[in-house]
Amino acid sequence: MRRRSFLTGSAGTAALTSLSVAYRRGRSDRVEFPRNFLWGVSTSAFQIEGALNLDGRGSSIWDDVAADGSGIIADPAADHYRRWRDDIELLKQLGVKAYRFSVAWPRILPEGNREVNHFGLDFYDRLVDCLLEANITPFLCLHHWDLPTHLQERGGWLSRDIVDNFTRYATIVADRMGDRIRFWIAINEALSIAYGGYGIGFWPPFIRDEKAYFAVAHHLNLAQGAAFKALASPGRKFGTATALYPIRPSTTALADVVAAQYHEAMSTKLFLDPLVHGRYPDLVEERLVSFIRDDDLTTIKHAVDFIGVNYYEPQYRCSAPGAPFGTEGKAPSEIPATDNGALVDPDGLYQQLIELRDQYGNPKIYITENGAAFKDQPDSSLRVADVRRSAFLRDHLMAAHRALSDEVNLAGYFVWSLVDNFEWRFGFEARYGLVYLDLTSGRRATKSSFDWYAEVIRSGAVETGY
Repeated sequence: MRRRSFLTGSAGTAALTSLSVAYRRGRSDRVEFPRNFLWGVSTSAFQIEGALNLDGRGSSIWDDVAADGSGIIADPAADHYRRWRDDIELLKQLGVKAYRFSVAWPRILPEGNREVNHFGLDFYDRLVDCLLEANITPFLCLHHWDLPTHLQERGGWLSRDIVDNFTRYATIVADRMGDRIRFWIAINEALSIAYGGYGIGFWPPFIRDEKAYFAVAHHLNLAQGAAFKALASPGRKFGTATALYPIRPSTTALADVVAAQYHEAMSTKLFLDPLVHGRYPDLVEERLVSFIRDDDLTTIKHAVDFIGVNYYEPQYRCSAPGAPFGTEGKAPSEIPATDNGALVDPDGLYQQLIELRDQYGNPKIYITENGAAFKDQPDSSLRVADVRRSAFLRDHLMAAHRALSDEVNLAGYFVWSLVDNFEWRFGFEARYGLVYLDLTSGRRATKSSFDWYAEVIRSGAVETGY
């Protein structure tokens, strides 16, 4: 099961060496990105921090969830809570100009909606100051899946009360750090929270109910809009970080074409359409009616400053009566894949960027996550020669450059991720980092992809061949 398998339900089986760009021998060409193009990396609090019971942090719905088959939980993870200064040194060594991270809601409000834990605010305060001293722009994400347990016990995202709770939490963070943070993301991958947690029950809170999915989706949209409006202030930039991918029919059969269209409406468009256009897609509008109150769509719609694209792979959907939402994932077997089965398709990124240009008014876009998991094997010094990751990133950056050439308003690119981290139910079997993490000692060691990306950042260009 790969990082996004609960969304796709499919796996490619072809060898990675069939990558069209990465392993083509021939002359080396160079493409240059704009001088002001923003290069960065992304992480999330729960996946790297550890220290789940330290300094007053409350529990989250993920704290006791172990990686499948391993029993490993996210403590100490990458021990970033104690080693954050070392990680900032790695950011400086890499040369990134931006760092996207998340704040742990239970570290700020241990019960989600009651007393403030000032130790938590102090931690992120120091982190932000150190980033700014290093001339690294912070992109702060308020929520990356680690919902406080206390709120889940009161309904979680199924309860409309969570909108006010989230807005209060956002305001507390902004009151402390809003003088230094320009770029704000409210919720990372609202689709993944709703679909994985409430639609098919793949992860916490393990609910499988279509009605619950649509209720949660609406409350997530509403919470995001309410937070944007509460935090609005001159100089602040607001945006999303949303899971986006082209959704294609598994076959040319009419039933599969219809299934793909419906899945697109009830997944990606369910979150983008109300944000940008102020309405839900026609194909699913009736599923939302019972949850919408008078001014909800006005609250949800917001003139965001950017759309964050988390892209890993495309989806292929087919009709499946009896399956959740009547569709399931079924990809062609000949598409190459990473070591954990994620489909390798840089053209899917290009297609998604073009669709944002054409369907949503060509907004400013940051690719806020893009990366690949490979079974990195270190040598005796923990050094990893991960040429396949460099190839994957190169191919996707070429797709991004092609979109730029076609007038997509793409402003930056963030690799997932800085360091190997706790990949939710996949634990450390799925390693996405540019930096290798030794689980026994916590020691970090840069991989060859780290050096490759550092050169891309330094030069502002990508070599297209070998």
